[in-house]
Amino acid sequence: MFNLLCGWLFPVFFLLHIPRILIEIKSRLHIFKNCIHGEDSYQKSRNITNNTEKRILSWSYFDMTNEEWEEYIDNIVPKLLYLYKSFFCEMLKNVKGDELVCLKPHSDVISYKLCGDVVVTWIDMKNQIIRTCFNHQWCSGHFFIQYATIIFKGENINLINYPRTPFLIEYSLIKMLVYKPHKPISRCFNVNISQEEIKRIKYEMKIDYKLKDIHKRTIILWNIMTLLNTIHRKDYNILIPVPFAPIKNIWNNIGAVFIKWPKEGLTLEELEKNIKLNSYNAIASNIYLRACTSSNIGKEIRNNVDIVFSSAYVKNPKILPKYNAMTFSDVADYGIYCLTTTIKDITNVSLTFSTNDFNFKNLLSQLEKMKIDYMLI
Repeated sequence: MFNLLCGWLFPVFFLLHIPRILIEIKSRLHIFKNCIHGEDSYQKSRNITNNTEKRILSWSYFDMTNEEWEEYIDNIVPKLLYLYKSFFCEMLKNVKGDELVCLKPHSDVISYKLCGDVVVTWIDMKNQIIRTCFNHQWCSGHFFIQYATIIFKGENINLINYPRTPFLIEYSLIKMLVYKPHKPISRCFNVNISQEEIKRIKYEMKIDYKLKDIHKRTIILWNIMTLLNTIHRKDYNILIPVPFAPIKNIWNNIGAVFIKWPKEGLTLEELEKNIKLNSYNAIASNIYLRACTSSNIGKEIRNNVDIVFSSAYVKNPKILPKYNAMTFSDVADYGIYCLTTTIKDITNVSLTFSTNDFNFKNLLSQLEKMKIDYMLI
């Protein structure tokens, strides 16, 4: 009886795993060219539209003595060059170091000027500003974390490895197919605006992140959503990108967690539970993106959300910025992009609005009432 059962189970087990095995092989074999992954294809299609290049931009402002600043720059420049060359060795092999990390006047560094095919850093020595222009076709969440670790002299963190547990991936895919967490529960923000209408703001939050059984990311998101829902009360559709450990031939190895924020609001505990219950989305969406090569997948997903919420933190930083901001240069496929970077107990929040449905002036008024200093970027 046992032998008969094993004889049936093995072929069933193998058949159920064939799709995953094929996707894993395709993801790793060097014979496949770059941008075979759905997210990579999406970023490639977004890279140049209407003859205009698209980039992610970051600015880090510091406040050191001249001696400390010069020593700091001497220390991080070779590390940045090593990072860029090691990540993008083929694409940057003919690019000189002083073209990848270079000194620029203040007017250029604080501007939205786009530069470089992959990544370029401009440094304003006098005003102590570091500005980097990232091409998201190549620069992934993993790369951004490595970059921030160098800039703020932190420690490397380990990203999530894709699970190998039997049937977990298949179970996640079936569950996502049944429950459809990516489907919006409300009409999403309209994003039919011009580039000149984009609104951007940054501010800081100092929060007690030591609440028992509540993840830091949950606390940050809860504070931001409570603020946004005060200004524009609605059922929000939220996408949380989850970076996985790098895989050769895939630049943006991510999954996505989809959650809903009801217009009645959520408690911290309810939001934490919501995120945990939907964490399987990341596994299912990652394997799905790796199986799919269409750039339309990324656009369709983003058209069904109001907010993309990205969060990162720097582990044990030795350098703290005066402030830090990050945004992108063009209209997104969704209403609001929120990127947060947590350094010790300070969280820098950058909000980019690609919609006129949200009352931006009321947001500024509310921040002023809360006595939160903000900066338009």
